[in-house]
Formats: sequence, C-alpha cells, structure tokens
Amino acid sequence: MPHKTRPMAALVLFIGLNAVLVSTIEPVYDFVCFLPFWERRSFIFGSAMLFWLTFSSFSLESLHKEA
Repeated sequence: MPHKTRPMAALVLFIGLNAVLVSTIEPVYDFVCFLPFWERRSFIFGSAMLFWLTFSSFSLESLHKEA
C-alpha cells in the first residue's frame, strides 16, 4: 500500500521554502546589479557607440528618413 500523502504539510513546506527564497533574492540582486563590472561595461559600450555614431556614415537621421 502506498504511503499517505500529506497535502497540508506539503503546502506549508512549499510556502516556507518560497518565503526563504524570496527573502534571499534581494541581497543577491543588489550584489549583482551594483558590481563595478557593469559600470565599466556600460562606459566602454557607450564610448564604442559614440565612436561608431561619430565616425560612421550611418546616422540616426537616415533611420527617420527611410521610415
């Protein structure tokens, strides 16, 4: 005969586990989002984009004319 299922215990365990995971996600999110790596990356990407827009024959005005 199969073992007894306990739906209330499973529900409490599921909700408890979700509460623990939700409470731990904020520090992880803050740590990842505020790493200096992202600041450097956005600066480098912005500089490359500025260089590309400045020295390429492509311009944003050409996009508006074609549309």
